[in-house]
Amino acid sequence: MNKQEWRFLIIFIIIFSIIGLFYVGRKIYITKNEEEYVPQYLKDAEKGKQQLVSPKVYGVNEYSIINMKESEMAPIYLRDFYNLMITDINQAYGLLEDEFRQEHYPTIQSFQLFVDRVKADTNSLNIATKTVSSSQNTYIYDIITKSGVNYFFTAEGIMVYRVRFNNK
Repeated sequence: MNKQEWRFLIIFIIIFSIIGLFYVGRKIYITKNEEEYVPQYLKDAEKGKQQLVSPKVYGVNEYSIINMKESEMAPIYLRDFYNLMITDINQAYGLLEDEFRQEHYPTIQSFQLFVDRVKADTNSLNIATKTVSSSQNTYIYDIITKSGVNYFFTAEGIMVYRVRFNNK
C-alpha cells in the first residue's frame, strides 16, 4: 500500500468512527431523556405514594394540543357528571344549580333516587340531541339523552360547570 492509500484508509476509519460515536451518543441521550418524561402520577405510583390511576383525558395529550369544537365538549360534560353521580354523589350534588337543587332535590337522598334511576337505564349516556349556545363567558349545553333526561350544563370554563335537568 502506498502513502495515498493509507491516508484514504485512515480518513475512512476516522469518518466511520465519528458517525459511530454520534450514533451511540444519540442513543444514550435519548434513553436518558426518556426517563425524565415519565408522568408524575406514574412516579408517585412506583414509590407507593398513591394508587396507579391514570388521569382523565379530555382530548389533550402532553405532546400536542387538540382543538375541540364546543359541540364536541357536550358528551364529555355528560360523561363526567354521570361518572360523578356513580362515584362521588356529594360532588355531583354540589354541581347542581342552587335554585334547581333547592326546588327539586332539597336533600341528597332525593337526588340519590334520581341517580338510581339513571344508573338503571342503559340509554343514560346515549345522546339523542344536543345544542350549544353561548353568552359572554358561558356556554350552555342542552343535551337530551335517549333515556328522556334533558340536561343543561352551564360551563364557565373548561370542566367548570353547573347542571340542571328535566326528567321526562
